[in-house]
Amino acid sequence: MLNSLPATLTAAAVDAVVLDTVLFYTELVPMSLGMPYAHVANALHFDYSGYTPLCFYDWPHERTPASLANPSFAVST
Repeated sequence: MLNSLPATLTAAAVDAVVLDTVLFYTELVPMSLGMPYAHVANALHFDYSGYTPLCFYDWPHERTPASLANPSFAVST
């Protein structure tokens, strides 16, 4: 991707680009072209402490005494 991106951006006459931070070193492409760019952190944060619900489980977040007694249940399964 790093090899083909400069030609693609130039051919498309792109004025600026938005990059996901998971794509390491892609900011070097717009930098080398003198093009403005912005980083966007698009990944969801995983809070393994148990204080906020994990995004990939299908059960709802609960603040009941039973759920607070064992907040690490989801992390341990």
